[in-house]
Amino acid sequence: MSDISLASDVQRRLQISLFALRVTISWFLLQWAVEKMVAPAVTSKIFNVFYGVTLDVNIAPIIGAIQAIVILAFLAGFLKTWSYALVAIMHGVSTLATWRSLVMPFAEGSNHLFTTAVPVLAACAMLFYLRDQDNLFSIDARRALAKDQPVASA
Repeated sequence: MSDISLASDVQRRLQISLFALRVTISWFLLQWAVEKMVAPAVTSKIFNVFYGVTLDVNIAPIIGAIQAIVILAFLAGFLKTWSYALVAIMHGVSTLATWRSLVMPFAEGSNHLFTTAVPVLAACAMLFYLRDQDNLFSIDARRALAKDQPVASA
């Protein structure tokens, strides 16, 4: 195998891997955004327990809608610097809010399932870091490609 074909094979595999991460992270996080819209009382309780914030149940759906828009932009590879950063920050804040369960996952009152958020956070950080390589089914990549195309003559 030549160096050029090896490089293109590695690039193709990278593209598929990054796209798979983008889809699965979006699916994972979109559940929490939708929950804020369909179960605002649950969201209010979560904010109180984990963030120490009293959240009006009428605000929860608005937060969920904003999160859903950011997650869908992330899924579409749109405004990648912003959407990837916001997804990482949103997930980072929620992960840090469970720090007690992360530090002592089997202590009384802890839930070891919160540790699953840590590799997701690492994947968010990796996607942000590699966002310029994540071009499969990406709006930003298509827009950049279109700018490089010569204008068709009529």
